[in-house]
Amino acid sequence: MKIYFYSHETGELAGAGLADPDPMAAGEFLHPAFSTPVAPPVCGANQVPLFHGDAWLIVADHRGEVWFAGDGSRSEIVALGEPSLLGLSPTAPPASPPTVIELAAYNAAARWRKEIAGVAWGGHVIDTNRENGQAKLLAEFVAITAGMRADPSPWKFLGDDWVDLSNADMGAVCLAARDHIAAQFSIERSVKAAIDAGTVTTFAEIDAAFA
Repeated sequence: MKIYFYSHETGELAGAGLADPDPMAAGEFLHPAFSTPVAPPVCGANQVPLFHGDAWLIVADHRGEVWFAGDGSRSEIVALGEPSLLGLSPTAPPASPPTVIELAAYNAAARWRKEIAGVAWGGHVIDTNRENGQAKLLAEFVAITAGMRADPSPWKFLGDDWVDLSNADMGAVCLAARDHIAAQFSIERSVKAAIDAGTVTTFAEIDAAFA
């Protein structure tokens, strides 16, 4: 006779086998603990049979899945049962739109990244980082204005790119860097106005403005 084993903790189907004949009673069979001759029902996806009392039940099985609470927090399902009864959902709730303050901060950071990324000039890339590039450009411009810069003088672009630049070319480099920086602030200002007006509402729109 075929029998079905179930977990002594959850009642979940654990396997099947053949019962041994009862040596003390002809035609009878031994029933080990946590087994039954009652066949379990056929279950669908995310379901398991569970023996309770003297019958099988069909219960939901989402163990190992990640479900989401209303606040977006993740919960890994570790027990049998329907997670939705606990207020969980299999899909993450839509993210809250960023606030005006968050958008403004992101806008300023995007401008900063673009400002210090450098700008192309004459096949070279000018260093526009504030910590060194902008200060050196200002020093060169002051030296040209004061008549203190040798014409030409060596200048280092990004990428260890050394070039002897005339004062005229050095002035053009300074102007290109200034125009680049001013353009980024101009974009930041226009995007901030759009944020305040409610026409820019996502980080992606800010990224596109500085692309």
